[in-house]
Amino acid sequence: MENVCELCGKSLLTGECVCDLNLDPVVEEHPVESDLTPEEEKLVEKIKQKQIQEDIIMNGFKALGGKPSDEMIEEWKKVHGKIFTIGFDSDEYYVFRPLKRLEWRNLTAQLAKQPDESKRQEAICIRSVLWPKLDPMVINNGLAGSVSSLYEVILQASNFLAPQEALACVRKL
Repeated sequence: MENVCELCGKSLLTGECVCDLNLDPVVEEHPVESDLTPEEEKLVEKIKQKQIQEDIIMNGFKALGGKPSDEMIEEWKKVHGKIFTIGFDSDEYYVFRPLKRLEWRNLTAQLAKQPDESKRQEAICIRSVLWPKLDPMVINNGLAGSVSSLYEVILQASNFLAPQEALACVRKL
């Protein structure tokens, strides 16, 4: 079975396997008071959960049959800079890249007269998704929310952030 850890035999996709996470349990006899505010503690917990989720996604991607080769991924990185993967299910993964500003301006100008929001989302996804190759047949046979979800993460990877997310990235010098 491709999606099972070779060390412990547990599922790589469901998060049962944590062998690669190096999460050795730390047991403290006396709790240590934290210097963090409750908001900061929530943020730390959110980051930890995100790291665990990323590991589940990466383990699933690594176990995926027919995925792009490591050489292809490196080539895409040379051409596009950052590239990402998203996994909606054990057999529905995508590799995509963020959009550059000029691409965004050109695409939005081309799509300005397109009244159908879903068609605009599809055009952005077709431009950004590197693998698998998206075409109308793939899109129409996919699950209903995949394109909308891809569209949202592509925008976020392209630094289209909600104001609160953008403010969280700001620091006074």
